[in-house]
Amino acid sequence: MNGVQIRSAERALSAGTWLIVGGAMLYSILTVTPLASAHTPDRWDWTAPILPLVVDAAVVIVVRLDAVLARLGGDGGRWPIALRWMTGCMTLALNVADSALKNDLVGVAVHAVAPLLLIVTAETGL
Repeated sequence: MNGVQIRSAERALSAGTWLIVGGAMLYSILTVTPLASAHTPDRWDWTAPILPLVVDAAVVIVVRLDAVLARLGGDGGRWPIALRWMTGCMTLALNVADSALKNDLVGVAVHAVAPLLLIVTAETGL
């Protein structure tokens, strides 16, 4: 492969990765917002979509941060690892919570797909 082909492949891979990340985050917002809204005082319902957005953004940011540190020869220590695990578990838990509370195992499986794709796609970027 020549340099042009490699750059083209990298652009396609990057676009596909961000498509997966964007889709997973949108799905998470749509899945978690009703749950958050149901457990939020009525006057604060408008804040419900913020939680899944912040958690999923944290997953992506900490993984990107780790990748940049690795490229620069740095090491964030244990905290980025802890943050990756914490945010990954949070997004998975938030997405499956409504189905889990209803003992809907199929719903749990269906709602686990997007956060797991987000987590694995983000980790693969490392």
